[in-house]
Amino acid sequence: MLKKVKATALPTLLLVALLLSIVSPAVAHEDDYIVGLSAFRDGLYDISKPSLDAYLAGETEERKADYSHYLLYQILLNRNDFKSSLKHLNAISSTKDRRYDTIRMAKDKMLLLTKTNCGEATAYLAESNDDTSLNYYLDSECKPEGDSIDMLINNAKSDKTKLKVIAKFPDNKELVTKVFDSLNFSNLSNDSKKYFALYFYSNGDMERFKQVRAIYEDADVVGLELDSLWKAGDRDGFIASYEDYRKKYKLKGANACRAIDIYKKSDTEFDCNLVNECMQKYSVDFVKLKGACLVKQGDNKKITAFIDSLKPTIFPGMCGYGEYVFHNDLYDGKAHNKFYQCEEKYKVADVLLKKGDYQAVVNMFLKKDKDMDKYYTAISLRKLGKTEAADATAGTIKEEALKLKYSGGTQ
Repeated sequence: MLKKVKATALPTLLLVALLLSIVSPAVAHEDDYIVGLSAFRDGLYDISKPSLDAYLAGETEERKADYSHYLLYQILLNRNDFKSSLKHLNAISSTKDRRYDTIRMAKDKMLLLTKTNCGEATAYLAESNDDTSLNYYLDSECKPEGDSIDMLINNAKSDKTKLKVIAKFPDNKELVTKVFDSLNFSNLSNDSKKYFALYFYSNGDMERFKQVRAIYEDADVVGLELDSLWKAGDRDGFIASYEDYRKKYKLKGANACRAIDIYKKSDTEFDCNLVNECMQKYSVDFVKLKGACLVKQGDNKKITAFIDSLKPTIFPGMCGYGEYVFHNDLYDGKAHNKFYQCEEKYKVADVLLKKGDYQAVVNMFLKKDKDMDKYYTAISLRKLGKTEAADATAGTIKEEALKLKYSGGTQ
């Protein structure tokens, strides 16, 4: 960065300008250089630039001209006038001066080339081998091709810069592979290891995937390993590895579903919470799958908690198990009315009546409009000894056959 203007510099330069106004034109021209140099040193770049331009426009001394180019390239770079800055920098590319900051010049040249000519910037990779220059290139719109890819990788000294190469060109498989092969695994962060594992697996490079897998694992990476076993048809290897990894990680998604499939086909009991890992969004299908698991295991408390937790939108998944649940006394809750939306609701009601759970039937059908609903409500109320309420409900039934059926059962 160029330094800021000194507050005390302006009077000095005004004095110099006044002196120049009273000397000969030749001397004044020579002293354009002095004004330009002094102004640059004092941070007065708006004065320095026109003075140095004026000096270069006339007869000049070679060494002073070169240094004028050196100062002007810096001023113009600071103004983001990249094309003009590069022109001045190129003018002194073959000159030597102990006042030059050659290291900075080399880095600035890469920056200027990336702003003006990507082809030349790419070619300059052969000369520019410091990470600062490479990062200028990587931060630009320029893209390497062919041998320049190797130069970019070979010149990168830090793994951080090499990883930046990958971040810029993730679709270039050749480049990513070459960078990976040049890295020291022990220096990689876990995020980088995971990136390579996912990258190589998704691109079918199992050899390099296994290299990463040997030094790193997490839920996603072991998930890919399980996926490879499944695709290879190794069901025994899959389920053995799955059970081992599940002790350490939550293996959500397809692999959990695959494990359930293996357990079901082998008639092996499994943790019903696997369904939550298989189907992470609650749905009717989720309820069907988890409901089947819970019903098979016959845990009254778990089934009761599950039914009570279900929202009406997904409850239909439980409908197919209603008769079995109530016949085997697997529900102790109060949400019998949830089964009203099931096609099998009257079969469920018949089971409840046989079990003598009349209040549960009332809860299912009370204040419903269908004649059959009123019939079940009426006979249940009557069983509860609420004859007046039962008869009143039966009196609203329109279908004569149901009325007669109710009346025929009146004590």
